[in-house]
Amino acid sequence: MATPPPQRRRRGPPVRLHDDLIAEILIRIPPDDPALFLRSSATCKALRGLLTDPAFLRRYRALHGTPPLLGFVFNDSAINDDDPDFARFVPTSSFRPRTPDHEDLYALDSRHGHVLFHTLLSYSRDGALIVWNPITDEQRELPFPEFEFTYWSAAVLCAARGCDHLDCNGGPFLVAFVGSTYEGIMCASTYSSETAAWSDTINVEDSDVFVDLMKPATLVGNTLYFTTMYSEERILEFDLDRRQLSSINPPVARLDSNVLMPAEGGGLGFARMHGSRLCLWAREAGPNGTVAWALRRFIEFNTLGRASLSFRPPDVVGYAEGLDAILLRSGAGVFAIELRSRRIRKVSDCVNMQTAIPYMSFYTPDNAAGSSSPP
Repeated sequence: MATPPPQRRRRGPPVRLHDDLIAEILIRIPPDDPALFLRSSATCKALRGLLTDPAFLRRYRALHGTPPLLGFVFNDSAINDDDPDFARFVPTSSFRPRTPDHEDLYALDSRHGHVLFHTLLSYSRDGALIVWNPITDEQRELPFPEFEFTYWSAAVLCAARGCDHLDCNGGPFLVAFVGSTYEGIMCASTYSSETAAWSDTINVEDSDVFVDLMKPATLVGNTLYFTTMYSEERILEFDLDRRQLSSINPPVARLDSNVLMPAEGGGLGFARMHGSRLCLWAREAGPNGTVAWALRRFIEFNTLGRASLSFRPPDVVGYAEGLDAILLRSGAGVFAIELRSRRIRKVSDCVNMQTAIPYMSFYTPDNAAGSSSPP
């Protein structure tokens, strides 16, 4: 007797997911993989409408908190005199800016969705400062402040009052400029993108303070800290609220292979490699009210089980504010170590830099619409 043919099962209509369930799935897209976010938004109009909805994006940024590390900027010096110097953006995620290399520009600082450059001519007053938004590729040029200086540096930060710094793209910014002279005068001024003008100059006498252009500033609360160089290395403190300048001593004599950073629990911290150990200091108040440096702890890299770091002690090249992660460079590339968890991950194969300036921002379909080069 012949076997009857198998019965075909009738396929019903595809299961329709509830909009709230779709939102709960999409809100968990990792922020350090923005290409996945953009591909999802290109699937259909309904998903794009959801992924560009302001309420959804506010929930998304609030859920993930600190903006992700999308890349870092470093200054690549030319090997030959005929080749140009340039500032280079190195991605550590799927984000790709439209203009990764900026010829004849020098990177100074990055914070709150902006990167600060200066033109290579601006060792004198013939140059300019430039604020770049890597997501929109917009640049804004501003002049130097009108006061005398020999050594200088500058920092950029968000100027929006009450901002949580989860979505600073396109918002107002502030540039803080500090300088010093051979005569022992420290100077400072701030530039507002809203007024397009520099503030009144602050002048303080403090000998042997030569601001270091080679390292970015560190923001702790509303105070910026800059490193200095030469004989007596100090730390320059610029209180933006009180508009005050002062200097303090570092915990060690030489400021090489180190970064300034917020300390655990508040205040200023300091991290430096000593052999294969990463040593972490913090400024603490003593029983008599004096403030001094204290060695909080150290991390021994031989105990992390990372063979690619063990053959050569790494150098500290940067600090990612908000992530509480230090960037280390070894012969195998650049690694990010999260200080709370001690989790370490490789973020780049690049090895030819002395300083890495982290760029952190959310890159979502709403601001991707203003970018001409999505990931």
